[in-house]
Amino acid sequence: PAAHSELAMALAGAERYEDAIAPFRWALSLDPDNAALHCALGNALKYTGRFNKAIRSYRRAAELEPEVVSVLEGLAVALAEARQTEEAVAVLRRALALDPDSITVHFNLAISFINMGRLAEAKPELEKCLELDPLHADAAFNLGIIAQAENDSDTALRHFRRATDSQQEMRRRYDTNRVLMPFRLLHEHQQAEYLAARGLLPPERAPWRATLAALWERYKDQPRDRAIELTPEERERIGPSLHEVVYDGGPCARLSTVINPGLDLP
Repeated sequence: PAAHSELAMALAGAERYEDAIAPFRWALSLDPDNAALHCALGNALKYTGRFNKAIRSYRRAAELEPEVVSVLEGLAVALAEARQTEEAVAVLRRALALDPDSITVHFNLAISFINMGRLAEAKPELEKCLELDPLHADAAFNLGIIAQAENDSDTALRHFRRATDSQQEMRRRYDTNRVLMPFRLLHEHQQAEYLAARGLLPPERAPWRATLAALWERYKDQPRDRAIELTPEERERIGPSLHEVVYDGGPCARLSTVINPGLDLP
């Protein structure tokens, strides 16, 4: 069983979930009471869209180890995907009883409530996510969606700005990519020039604009499918293109629609 299990885990780790299913089943035929294997098989089945089969695997894992939060969470997600949302909520509540500070469980519970139209019950779960992780962009975004549904545009905008700020901060912290494609460089260069031509570029962004212009002049003849290797200094100087909103348009106008009413789409 160990050999089959390690092969399956390696395949799943490479996101080859379809290929992992058979060795997981071989391992379980030799070690049928292994809860971790049942859960891992459930994950592979879930990721390949076999939600009802995934539910059976998670249920068996939960029978063997009823107090493992990750097993209950996997079961709840599969139940939700299979549109068995009420049971998914019950399972997530069991998981929270075991780990009241699980961010992912609170978030999945909130999404289940949203999918059921129970927005009032989703809000405290999303707020708990933000209490536990102030940079949880998805929680802030979904609070914005709920505020929109309640016709509270100001609150929605505040949540959407927080979601954007959180995403930018996470990119700032963890994005170490030093590669930029020419078409992205051109886009950022054009945006900088557009803002400057209209007097909308903040003065502190002038070095950013100059760096983009210099990089574009150097690489404008490079094939569009060949990546540009940036030096750490270059990457730092064009950071606003990667991690920040340079200009957001100022206060939002109150518009009756954002779609051109003159469009005649099929």
